[in-house]
Amino acid sequence: MTAQVHNGKAIEALLSRLLATGRYATADDALLAGLTLLAERELLRSAIQDGIASGSGIPADEVFTRLKRKYASSGSGPQS
Repeated sequence: MTAQVHNGKAIEALLSRLLATGRYATADDALLAGLTLLAERELLRSAIQDGIASGSGIPADEVFTRLKRKYASSGSGPQS
């Protein structure tokens, strides 16, 4: 897919700096990296919303108490 991006001077300056460092070979590479981060952020946002929608969770103190009991009874796991 080909897309034409109209970017401002600030974006052009950022792309120039990124290319000058050699980190990215082309503007397309830099833009792809940015879009990949955006996609990851959107997945995380969706996962957070799913978690919120799933209802209330278990208090952290309860989780840690359960884990301590589990490892204490098994004789393995983290030692405190």
